[in-house]
This record gives sequence, structure tokens and C-alpha cells, in this order.
Amino acid sequence: MHIVTKLGTLLLAVPCFGSFVRGKSFDRGSGPDRDESRKIESAEWKAVGYVTGKEEPVAFAKFSCKGALVYMAAILAVEAAATINQMNKSEAIGAGLLTPSTLGITFVDRLRAAGFDVTVDGLESH
Repeated sequence: MHIVTKLGTLLLAVPCFGSFVRGKSFDRGSGPDRDESRKIESAEWKAVGYVTGKEEPVAFAKFSCKGALVYMAAILAVEAAATINQMNKSEAIGAGLLTPSTLGITFVDRLRAAGFDVTVDGLESH
């Protein structure tokens, strides 16, 4: 993935490629209608958890959001930042990439309060 990012950055630095990409993008103010996007867009992710040594899954999880996906991305970023800001210094993980699992139940509760549907079903104790 790192190589793809570097290649994309390099290509965007080439004037003719940058002009081509700008020609394919929306003009300012002419993108999808925000109100219409809120009505028709939605996203849902499902995950299955396995334990080493067992063939059957031990947990199922579902994350879904109804509404404009651009707002979903903004809410995820804001709630993650607020969760990190609320962490005690003793809870801080340190520098680097923080995944939703490292942000804990506080992050999940904030997302639920913002209107996201987050469900986790454990099938059995392992």
C-alpha cells in the first residue's frame, strides 16, 4: 500500500496527469445533492471472529450507517478524535495508528449515540 501511495503522489505531481484527473472530477457545487445522498446512501460491514484451533466462528459483528457516506466518514473521524482526547494519559497507547479496537467501548458508545448501529454477538465462550 505504501508503494501505491508514493506512485499516486508522483503521478499527481506530473502536470498532464493532474490536469486529466481534475477534468474527471466534479466542478465546485455540482457534486451529488447532499439531501438526496442522506436518503439513498448507506453502508454495512459484517465481521466474523475465529479462535485459533476452532473451525466454527465464535463471534459475529455488524456495523451499519444510514445516510450520506461523507458524513459517516466525518463522524467516525470526529468521534475517534474525541475518544482519544478523553483518554487518560495512563490509557494512552502511544504514537502510531490506532484502530477502533484500541479505542475501546468508549468509541463504540459514542458511535451508537451518533446514530450508528454496532452489534456484536458472541456464540460461545472460548
